Amino acid sequence: MRTRSAGAILSGCPGQVAPGVRPDPSGPRRCASMARATMAVAAIRYHRPDMNARIAPIAAAAIPGPAGAARLPRITVAAVVPDDGRFLFVEERVRGALVVNQPAGHLDPGESLVDAALRETLEETGWRIEVTGLIAIYHWPDPPDRKPVLRFTFAARPLAHDPALPLDAGIVRPLWLTPAELVDGRHRLRSPLVERSVRDFLAGARAPLALLASISA
Repeated sequence: MRTRSAGAILSGCPGQVAPGVRPDPSGPRRCASMARATMAVAAIRYHRPDMNARIAPIAAAAIPGPAGAARLPRITVAAVVPDDGRFLFVEERVRGALVVNQPAGHLDPGESLVDAALRETLEETGWRIEVTGLIAIYHWPDPPDRKPVLRFTFAARPLAHDPALPLDAGIVRPLWLTPAELVDGRHRLRSPLVERSVRDFLAGARAPLALLASISA
């Protein structure tokens, strides 16, 4: 199946009308939504910085306001790692606050979503894991920093721990908590996605990893 380019998708947007193409009267709101979707598909399907660089200016121009580019969703990954009734988390400092999160982070250039989850978990906790399924893709459109998030959250199992491995900057320590301990008021959660991911895991939410095909050029 052929994927339409960002230029083709946005051909009806104000300021992005191709020669001979009639403008779409549905307005910039529809264009902004399609621009965000285009960026997400490009980042997920291709993992190609050169492609994202070509699409980003078109997508940002379609979103009203000077902060248009900043409102495109960030693609992140996270791992839910259970072991004997407890789950693996990280305690980290974010903008001066001590918060709890799953091992999580952004994709590196050329990296698959699963590989990103493996790497982030190792770098933040010292744990090597095996990813076993996809719990959910969470869209958080309005976080406090106003930068929307598209988070791919994976189920995984722990394999081995290297306590001597240096952890990422900002990480205070890895810790294991039960679901009840996570929400007992002693820990500040980095986002509502932390508790939601555990809850969905316990409810049995799983999708096969085959849904996330990584295509190389």
